[in-house]
Amino acid sequence: MLIPTAQALEIVREVTGGNPDRTLLKRWADQGRIDRVAVHARCGLYHDDQIRSVALTAKDGKKHHSTMGAFSGVEISQ
Repeated sequence: MLIPTAQALEIVREVTGGNPDRTLLKRWADQGRIDRVAVHARCGLYHDDQIRSVALTAKDGKKHHSTMGAFSGVEISQ
């Protein structure tokens, strides 16, 4: 079910116990952790089950790390 930003932040608040802001949801969407349906430049709709699962992951202390710039194990010999 799609929910607005305010309800998504309320779910994150319930699960993690912190005080998140809108940039958290934008960051998660940019990282590909959640889907965002853009309604307006500042407004979006989010899937409640995705928000809850990502918030649980964040609460458990598991960090999502970017693979950009990570060593790929390629070796060049001459």
